[in-house]
Amino acid sequence: MFVHALLLALLACCATHNTVLAGPAPRGWNSYDGYGGAVNETQLLITADYVAKYLKPFGYTSLTLDEVGLAPIRAKSGRIASRAQSTAA
Repeated sequence: MFVHALLLALLACCATHNTVLAGPAPRGWNSYDGYGGAVNETQLLITADYVAKYLKPFGYTSLTLDEVGLAPIRAKSGRIASRAQSTAA
């Protein structure tokens, strides 16, 4: 009950002072969500055009290339590497 009263008091305070607590969350597209770890340049460029044309009006402001995704590849040295570097020493 106390929490509800506190939230109502906070909302009333903000409403009278025209204060915004937070803006909208940032929106973006991540290649891993669409292609896993197997995205190529052509797919990324086509997707970038699509995001700019159709999703930007809805607040999408970034496109992230996540080549490794959730299952990183390790080089022979044990360090995390891209697919191109995975055969490196």
